[in-house]
Amino acid sequence: IIDNSNIHRAPNSSDLGFIIGPQLNAASRIDDSSMASKILISKNILDIENISKKLILLNEKRKLIEKLVFDEALRQAENQNHQNFILVHGKNWHKGVLGIVASKIINKFYKPTIVISFTNKIGIGSARSIENIDLGDIILSAKNNKILTGGGGHKMAAGLQINFDNLDKFSKFISNNLDNVSKNFFKKIQYYDTVISSNEINLSLLDSIEKMEPFGSGNPEPSFIIKDLKIEKIKVIKEKHLLVFARNEFSIPLKGICFNCIDNNLGNYLLNFKNNKLAIGCNIRRDNFNKNEEPQLVINDGIIIN
Repeated sequence: IIDNSNIHRAPNSSDLGFIIGPQLNAASRIDDSSMASKILISKNILDIENISKKLILLNEKRKLIEKLVFDEALRQAENQNHQNFILVHGKNWHKGVLGIVASKIINKFYKPTIVISFTNKIGIGSARSIENIDLGDIILSAKNNKILTGGGGHKMAAGLQINFDNLDKFSKFISNNLDNVSKNFFKKIQYYDTVISSNEINLSLLDSIEKMEPFGSGNPEPSFIIKDLKIEKIKVIKEKHLLVFARNEFSIPLKGICFNCIDNNLGNYLLNFKNNKLAIGCNIRRDNFNKNEEPQLVINDGIIIN
């Protein structure tokens, strides 16, 4: 899987979480979950190679299915931006991507989100929440009140079953539970560890960051504000990402990427003000697709400084 993913070095925790993990997960999301276990325990190199290729294809298929569901769900979500939550539903949406779609909608609106797929009036749903709102408890309460036929989870994620006839009742139940929630809960705050100069971004810094791995819950990846980045050009990748080319004060080139930002506020901001000097909020990672192992900025915020 590492070879087929064009990772030209020993994989780090980010590679495992964002490149290799999704391929293993793709089997259970849209096909045969046994494929993931087979590739991990098999000692037959031919079986391993065949399954690896299948997993890549399944993951690409998962991305296409996910995009179709997300586009349809997003159209509904955009009409609910006045609410404290988002509830979207569709007919025969693939159940394996509902949780991913809910997470992507949260990334755009930062509100608790429920995505439900109905087949013959029976709905299966996946819910994702934000800090300070226990959506799992709300769903369990709805189940106890006979609004849902099934459901459970935890504060940040849950699953549910519902009859279509109870959809409006479920929506009102969520609304009533969130009526008195502080509006400040829906303001996403991004915290950064430190402010550095673009001149400090080098392989030595990258090595220091990687010594703190693996990153995850309880050990978040360090985040930085780069206080003086001058962008030279920007390239659109796959009609959804931005590849950013910049230089520091010593004219050493720097590269950054901003994922899934086309047509959102950050993407528009970078494109409109690329000739200005910017302060950039980012993580710093090793470039997966560069054999020279250069640092790459993963951009998640920005502001003009002159």
